Amino acid sequence: MKPFLKHRLALLLAFVLLASSPLAAQNLALGKNAHASSETQPASNAFDGRSNTRWESNSTDAEYIMVDLGSV
Repeated sequence: MKPFLKHRLALLLAFVLLASSPLAAQNLALGKNAHASSETQPASNAFDGRSNTRWESNSTDAEYIMVDLGSV
């Protein structure tokens, strides 16, 4: 089998195994402490599980958001 095809099949298998695992449906960041480089809307909004909230930066370059997953 060609190396390229082996690589693609391995990626597909990994995706199927991960997507079907119980952790795939669990939001590990839900409710965890969040921090952002700037905020117009709080960083915690990105990890609150609600679809009507969001994090918004101050719209400057090189913004980031991070979440502390603890011992997950």
